[in-house]
Amino acid sequence: SRSAIAMLRVGNRALWWVVAGSAILLTIVLFAVPVRALFSFAPVHARDISLSLLAGLACLGWFEILKLTPWWRRLRVGRALQP
Repeated sequence: SRSAIAMLRVGNRALWWVVAGSAILLTIVLFAVPVRALFSFAPVHARDISLSLLAGLACLGWFEILKLTPWWRRLRVGRALQP
């Protein structure tokens, strides 16, 4: 029910450790040539990364909009839509 920014303000050290660890491991797997060869990954281009980030931000924005709309709240609570 809280926005993404409100959730980031809450002190959750475990979340930050998981996010940082995932980002570091993903960076190593995608950009270190020996590790990338181990997983048989192709080189990642800047266009692919920017497209992935844009898609992630679009999904985040979409869900933030859904949290703000009144009809979505009624569905989440389980009440039927009333005219």
